[in-house]
Amino acid sequence: MTRVTTQEAVASDHVRIQLDILQRYNVAVAEEYGRDGARWMAEDGLLGALQQAAGEGCGLAIVGPSGCGKTLMAKWLAAQLAAAGSPVFYFAAKDIAGDWAKAVRRETALLTDAPPSDLLRAAANSDRDIFLIVDGLNELAGSEAGVLRGLRALARRYDAKIIITSQAPPPAGFEGLSTVSVGRPSAGLKRRIAERTGGRLDGAAIEFLDVVGSGFEAEMVGGVGAGLIGEATRLALIDQYVRARLGAHARAGAYGLRRLAVALHRDLAFSMPEARVDDFLRDAGIGFETCDALFSAKLLVRRVGRVSFAHEMLLNGSAAFGLAAEATVDPTAFGARLSTPLLAPLAGEIITAIEDRRVCHDVLEAVSSPDSIAAAAKGVYGHLAKPIAKELVLAAKAKCIAEIEAVKLELDTENPAYPVQWSETGRSEWTPGELACLGAIGQLATSVDGVQDYLDLCAAMDARLLEERARLAPEAKVAKIGIRSASFALAYNGFGSQIGFSRIEHHGYRGWAREPSSPLPLLDVSDLSSGQLHFYLENRCSFFDAEELDRFANELIFVLRNRFSREPYHVQLVALHAVSFAREASEETLAELTQAIQDLDVAPTNWAIGSSVIDALKWLGALVEDAEGAREGIRAEVAEALADGADGSLAMSVYTRMFDHPFDSIYYEEIHALQEHERHRIYRRALASKEIKRSMSFRWICDEILKLDDPADVELFARFTLLPDRTSVFPQDEWGAFTKSLRFLGRHGALLPPSDGVEPREICLNEIRALVYAAESGRPGDLAAAGRAWTNLEALSAGLVIGCLSEVHAAMTERHHGVDVKLPYEPLDIRRTYPAECLRLARRLLQGASEVEYFHQAPMRERGPTLAFDIVGRFGDRSDLDILRRLSRGHPYSAFALAALKALDGVTPDQ
Repeated sequence: MTRVTTQEAVASDHVRIQLDILQRYNVAVAEEYGRDGARWMAEDGLLGALQQAAGEGCGLAIVGPSGCGKTLMAKWLAAQLAAAGSPVFYFAAKDIAGDWAKAVRRETALLTDAPPSDLLRAAANSDRDIFLIVDGLNELAGSEAGVLRGLRALARRYDAKIIITSQAPPPAGFEGLSTVSVGRPSAGLKRRIAERTGGRLDGAAIEFLDVVGSGFEAEMVGGVGAGLIGEATRLALIDQYVRARLGAHARAGAYGLRRLAVALHRDLAFSMPEARVDDFLRDAGIGFETCDALFSAKLLVRRVGRVSFAHEMLLNGSAAFGLAAEATVDPTAFGARLSTPLLAPLAGEIITAIEDRRVCHDVLEAVSSPDSIAAAAKGVYGHLAKPIAKELVLAAKAKCIAEIEAVKLELDTENPAYPVQWSETGRSEWTPGELACLGAIGQLATSVDGVQDYLDLCAAMDARLLEERARLAPEAKVAKIGIRSASFALAYNGFGSQIGFSRIEHHGYRGWAREPSSPLPLLDVSDLSSGQLHFYLENRCSFFDAEELDRFANELIFVLRNRFSREPYHVQLVALHAVSFAREASEETLAELTQAIQDLDVAPTNWAIGSSVIDALKWLGALVEDAEGAREGIRAEVAEALADGADGSLAMSVYTRMFDHPFDSIYYEEIHALQEHERHRIYRRALASKEIKRSMSFRWICDEILKLDDPADVELFARFTLLPDRTSVFPQDEWGAFTKSLRFLGRHGALLPPSDGVEPREICLNEIRALVYAAESGRPGDLAAAGRAWTNLEALSAGLVIGCLSEVHAAMTERHHGVDVKLPYEPLDIRRTYPAECLRLARRLLQGASEVEYFHQAPMRERGPTLAFDIVGRFGDRSDLDILRRLSRGHPYSAFALAALKALDGVTPDQ
């Protein structure tokens, strides 16, 4: 007896045949993808969220960095859906060259002997959702735009849901997909990944898990298991993993991989034709049995007739040994090359592979990357490099202290913005290697390995500033110049002339403090110098855990009562910002902290400190009663802004007070208590105000009106379609309003107002206006106008066109994470609207290696090259490889060229 469904029991023979075809296919899918899918190990709560998101709406996008397990997630999901009865068609994006019919035939032929047409007909006639899974969208071969159009067409034809995995957010046209973001694995998940192979993890392996960052590395640790011997470096892990996978072929196979990796690196290639790989390995003395073992062990993979390494880590690790041998010829020159885009991805493995102490010292001394020095000092590159890097860091520290003790301050009465500068007296010359060591000191500051070095430097600097301020005090008093905060900013923020201490990264990202294993030893705030105190408060999370918030609050109270008035502005600011960290302290302590803030004597003219005091009191809930008492007055303000004939400036003021006012929560409540049409009236009046472009709320107000998508607002947005202000201090907001306004008018068929322009950059951006308008409109006449605009752009310099286009592209593809409401103007990628024209433009830039020019006066200069080379990487073909290889060697565009080269020449699969 065979169990059947009611549908099968009552169905005709023809229907039962279709159901049988579908059932056998689903079983094959569940079995094929379930094997790899079973290897996926999820963070807590992710399994249910993934299945739920896949079944909702149009489908699902799984987004995350390389190595986080997206491919295994997709295969697990394919197996689960197939087992539940849904037809699933799984495609690896790297194998799709634009022909979806061929891709479907290949997929079905691998799993079933049923004709593809019969299977598709059975799937279409079933009552189950059909799923199209495309893994690794960022690895698409061929024309990405054409492939994506084909995918959407296939989904429409069979009413299928789409599931994609990608390192980037969903592209234009796929905004309706639910998104599940996957990050780096947690410590617990890495342990589970490593243990699933059944191997035994000893103490060395468990310790190594703490420093690996991806699921693939954790899997390698598990694959080696208790056999992990020697130094706990990534290079040792890769080498032992390769050997463990190859078994009896370990020695010959590892040798062949090293030879192949070096050859690829020297050719600036990431893949090789399979026939050439056979010949290459055969010439290297590697037999075909070992070659087959390399594929069976999944160390090499085939892709459309070409062979590449299964993961970039394997490629870099295999190449490192051969490249390290080159360092012995001229270690200093080789060390300088390690920071170039060509060698930087392999720098760590190459340094680890060096076994001669003199060579290692000379290489590290010449390295210009702070990341490499910091990693070496942490021991990431092995026991040989660690003491050498530490020695170099201490030498740079000693030289920095000597310079601090020798330099002098001087007043610059003609420069009110930066009234204090370093004189030329006592300043040192710094080599690129020494500057890298200074940068490493900043990166290591919140680690056990580097905190004392940084504190020593702060103590030396603060002592010198004290001496120099005392010397300059009479002169500064006559000139009426305050030098306490100005000198602190000069030293710690680098505002003005610079010395070695200025080159240390004093704020923001610190590479080796991402996941502190335990808090650093606590310091005594009464004994800290100003710079040390600033560092202590700014990096409070590195010193205090959740159990010590009362202690932190009490130390903050001491600072506010005993040190605040004597500290530079920057220390005062960070002390007030640190209040948010203490919000979970005991009520008694918080009451004392509130009183200490209220007792501060802040000059009315010091708006920044005054505003920070208000923020601190709001965080502590100390303004609730005062805010409630002001409600009636605020309600009257809102009513006045709504009155007939009210000035737009008043509406603008009321709107911005929802975000920047002591009683902002009351303003928010009162405005959102209005009838919807009244609230929209305030927004429209604010947007029409003269000062809107100078407001930090410009973009947000635009978005509020855009949500309404009302054609009656055309006149309101028309003025924002004129060229942006080149000197705007809020360029991101102005470019956003510019592009969205163009799209608004294009969507509603409103005529673009004329925009004057005589300079080349103005002429260029005026032509680009037509491109954006037509991209949204899609009407034949507008697309014809866009064609004429492209013709006109051909007459302008490629560097200028790419620069202006990159500014527009950045504004149109910007995504605001955490926004719950779906906006009517989702990101629009202009490259996908005009792929051929964009490719022609990008190639024109590459052929002339042109310098990129921009419209805005202070642009982000990497945007232009990033856009141009990304276009070639996405839409180009192998005919572009030669020019990319040429630009990858010692050219200012080498980092961008390498990224495009990797995209075109066989990107290794995302594991």
